[in-house]
Amino acid sequence: MPRFSNCDIGIQIEDSGVLVEYGTHIVGSTVTSWIASESGKEFAILFCAEHFPSSLQLVIFIDGVELVNRGYDQRKMGKEIVCSGVSIDANTVKPFIFADIVFSDEASTFGATQLGDVGTIRVEILQVVFTESRDPTYYVPGMGNDPTQKRSRINGARGICLGEQKALRTKKMNSMPFDPSNPDPIVVFNYIYRPRAMLLAQGIIPTYVPKFVEDFSSATVSREEEKGEAIRRLKVGFILSEDHSDLLCTQMMNEQDQQEQVKRELKELEDLRRLRERQSEIEREIEALGGFE
Repeated sequence: MPRFSNCDIGIQIEDSGVLVEYGTHIVGSTVTSWIASESGKEFAILFCAEHFPSSLQLVIFIDGVELVNRGYDQRKMGKEIVCSGVSIDANTVKPFIFADIVFSDEASTFGATQLGDVGTIRVEILQVVFTESRDPTYYVPGMGNDPTQKRSRINGARGICLGEQKALRTKKMNSMPFDPSNPDPIVVFNYIYRPRAMLLAQGIIPTYVPKFVEDFSSATVSREEEKGEAIRRLKVGFILSEDHSDLLCTQMMNEQDQQEQVKRELKELEDLRRLRERQSEIEREIEALGGFE
């Protein structure tokens, strides 16, 4: 999982690994990236932290709605916790699920720039001191992706709903700022989630795959091992015949040429990725200044 400010965090879809993050950019203590959601799939937020003098609190906003306040006790430093949904009582949660938004036919249509907070998972990390709650209360706010609450159609929109309740024991705690003079989050993670097809169409997920990348990524031998293998092949060639050793030398030279080509293409891919990230930043700056589509 990506690390920032001694915090590791990621979004994991059920029966799968942590989602790849695209177009990540950092402004101050805010980290924003894009992820590809899968409609109908449950997901969880994974978190781990180290080297903090206090406990931490994760305040999780889904589509602009504050849904979860999850504690991370200082004694758990270095251990991973999983937040898979909203607690409705001490023994039950409703899981997070990616879901398509269905709009009525008469709804007007707007562009993706008018999504607002729909399509964003926001996690604020605060330093706190916990005290046990003697009379905990549980409140589950309504989710904003209820089709009956939508008055306008938004192109490419996807929201998050809560699934059927599951048995999971949780403990509710009260908290107060570790430093009352500085109660703000120490770091904020924003995950903008969209269908994979949309991210591909917008160039956020790279579509260019360089030639020989698969072969290059599978070659994990060290330079010494590579040198030893070359010597071994040469010795075998001399034993078989002088002509055959010449053939082996030629083959190794061809392999080296291919490796150099792979390195060049990987560099081109990295340059392209940086260019697209810069293009996205420019587009966001233009939208902020003039509200352009």
